[in-house]
Amino acid sequence: MAFTPSGRTPVVSGRSFVTTGRTPSKPKTGFTTKDTVNTINAKDYNTKGRYVTRGEYFKSTSSQGYKGLWFKGIHDLRNEQWGQTHLWDIQFPTGPERFQNWFPASSVSEGLFNLETWDRGSVFSNFALPYKKNMNDLKVTFVDTVELYVEEWITEWVADIFGDVKRNGNTQYVLPIHEAVKEVHIAKLNPRRELIKQQTYFVFPRGALYYDGNSESSTHSSEIEFVIAGTV
Repeated sequence: MAFTPSGRTPVVSGRSFVTTGRTPSKPKTGFTTKDTVNTINAKDYNTKGRYVTRGEYFKSTSSQGYKGLWFKGIHDLRNEQWGQTHLWDIQFPTGPERFQNWFPASSVSEGLFNLETWDRGSVFSNFALPYKKNMNDLKVTFVDTVELYVEEWITEWVADIFGDVKRNGNTQYVLPIHEAVKEVHIAKLNPRRELIKQQTYFVFPRGALYYDGNSESSTHSSEIEFVIAGTV
């Protein structure tokens, strides 16, 4: 909230507003009264005696209290249809036999880009330049059956990449990348469950897969990370 010209009490829709006892300062040189005075509607001041921050406002659109220079309030929010975190789907066409039409994932984290910068410095300042793009990753949390179909499928996938079958006598092999990857589809949906966007990736597992057991009676789930080696 900006103060009115020197000596006056700031106002909220014509009502006096209690200050901390400090006299508002004069407008800075180069600014006019029109630039510095900002009359705010009384409804923008909440009952707790403070202004609602922008982050609080977006988390709870029922609150009245935030207006910016360009953002004009709740009407701007109501004009958009906002995305929701549950509007997605995933499929491994060559996944476990029971889950080739759908995959039992409870969450997905899809890497969209991974950009590194080239950091340079001089005597007076430091700066960064775009340097290179790294390979993206895909993190999937899935639930599994009692028979551990998904876990067995991923374990066999890794075993195929680093096979026990030997070639040329005692030499073990590692599959070339085009044979090591599997296809996965990630779909983005609207609230009517209609397809907005679908992305196809070719991935292979990275890191470790753990079986987590505990004393609670809850659904068994695990997380696996994949490297996105290619896309369509």
